Amino acid sequence: MTKSFDDISRASGSLSTSSPQFTSTDHLYSAASAPELRVNPIRPKELLRNLRKYHREKVRLPASDTQWAKQLVYSQTQKLLEFCKRETGVVRNMEYTGCMYERLETRKSNEFEVMVVLKTGDEDVTVEEVVPKLYSKLKLVTGEADTKLVKFTDTYDYLRPDKMQNWLDKLAQAWIESTKRFSDGARVRAHKNGSAVEMIIRDTNRGGSVTAQLIPCVKGEDDSGVMYYFVPCAFQECTKFELGSNAGRSVLWRRTFSLREREILSTLDRSGNACHTECLKILKFFFSSDRKLRVFPFYLLKTAFLHYRNFSEEWRSDQLGERFLGALRYVQECVKRKDLPHCFVPSVNLLKGLSSSSLNGIETRLQQVLTDEKQLFYAISV
Repeated sequence: MTKSFDDISRASGSLSTSSPQFTSTDHLYSAASAPELRVNPIRPKELLRNLRKYHREKVRLPASDTQWAKQLVYSQTQKLLEFCKRETGVVRNMEYTGCMYERLETRKSNEFEVMVVLKTGDEDVTVEEVVPKLYSKLKLVTGEADTKLVKFTDTYDYLRPDKMQNWLDKLAQAWIESTKRFSDGARVRAHKNGSAVEMIIRDTNRGGSVTAQLIPCVKGEDDSGVMYYFVPCAFQECTKFELGSNAGRSVLWRRTFSLREREILSTLDRSGNACHTECLKILKFFFSSDRKLRVFPFYLLKTAFLHYRNFSEEWRSDQLGERFLGALRYVQECVKRKDLPHCFVPSVNLLKGLSSSSLNGIETRLQQVLTDEKQLFYAISV
């Protein structure tokens, strides 16, 4: 049975009650109740029509393109996985995350994030928390663990993300070299990119290419039996401010909730005529296309959306316009209060990582599009 977001949240830390409370956006449609809208009130029917056109012509990635890209990444990474298992014996599996697996693909900014999970036993690694539930040091229990894992540690037996990355990069290069003549028409290149290994896959038969990030990953289990995953500390910038001046970042790992997010987001709207996924895709494309809003990372936008959806029960497809404006208003309130709790670690305020000037610019831009139909319609037409 598929778990709801609320079920998953309860298992890992529920949504923070300190998040800005959503208030109705009905006043955005009424010039009489909102003086600042008397010049250019937002007409609901026109908004819905424009949003659907925007989604159809600008945002939506054709299903055939989505399927082709996902199949291309899966087929090549599975071949790499078999090579890794055969040559090293220390890779457990691969986990596929990112917006392409959350049903949030659009015509740009599509992420394929493939976590390469290290093969460790239940007693092989001890977790030393640096920032509770977020950043940790992972220490190999050398008496219990496979000796093949020792090459990823420092002199104090801590697993080092950079050593795993270097190893993964060499493996990818060796695999590419051994399979230069791909029988399926694929051509693959790989190189280190940040804390990941970037794989660029070109389809010579169909034309076009896809890029995937291979991310070193360590899997564990807490005392209650809940699985958790760690990726390199540097892979996501949104929470690094929590580390402060903490030293020893070369051995720090960040707990990732991307698999839980994938479970939540990939199942939205499966049961009926709802607009969650369509709304979030439009928001994603809208923010990334707007010069003043693109400084607001998609991870923060996605987090705000997950909070916001709990405040509104009505998500019928004909309510897309109201939900879109409501989500914008919710983000604006978060930015105004400088408070956006992490979905799974609510004590962490994700907005602490953005400067005051960035937050002010975002708030001002959102105010413009929320109070001026002309500006909003222009923004979703370019």
